Amino acid sequence: MKDIPNIMVELKLGVHRRGDGYPEHDFEYITKHGVTNKGGVIACSNLEIKEQIDRAYEKNPGASEVHYFYYTEDKTPL
Repeated sequence: MKDIPNIMVELKLGVHRRGDGYPEHDFEYITKHGVTNKGGVIACSNLEIKEQIDRAYEKNPGASEVHYFYYTEDKTPL
């Protein structure tokens, strides 16, 4: 059996305000370890964040801000 690396990720909440540019987060750690979310609810890339934000505004066109969720590296020492 192949050794599976011990990785730590954390779930983050972001806020996007209408009219702001799309946020850019560092997903190098997530990509390196192959973390994915096939449901599209929690972003694993900046493209997924953009899609999440766009869907939220489509669902609620009058919103002045929306929340989005994404994974990032948990830097807490093991």
